[in-house]
Amino acid sequence: MSIPVQNQIEKALAELTATREALARTQRDLAGMQLSAASKGRELTVTVDSRGAVTDIVFHTGAYRMMAPAELSSLLVQTIDAARTQASEAALEAFAPLLPESFPLEEVLSGDPDIDRIFDDAVRTADIPFPGEPGFRSDRRA
Repeated sequence: MSIPVQNQIEKALAELTATREALARTQRDLAGMQLSAASKGRELTVTVDSRGAVTDIVFHTGAYRMMAPAELSSLLVQTIDAARTQASEAALEAFAPLLPESFPLEEVLSGDPDIDRIFDDAVRTADIPFPGEPGFRSDRRA
């Protein structure tokens, strides 16, 4: 193996290690995060963790006692959804700078990723030649 290619591999491994550490740090930071959303009328607040799991519901008034079951149910669902949306947006914001632009982070976080496409993209990217190798083009983006 030539020295320039070896240097490129070492650089790539160092970048991979740094990215892995940054991802782990971000994951730890998010693990302790709590996000809250209040209902439109401020009757209740729902708190979720970074994964969107409900950790607390606080009723600020006794208004819920006067609500029809369907109305209270709808209010809870809407407020839980708002808190989960905040958690999802926080995770997207935290992880996006650490991953390639083409990585489908929203799909992964929503639980509906196209795994075959993700792996196909990764294989195509891995097959791109290094500078100095046959087939390398400087205008190609990974």
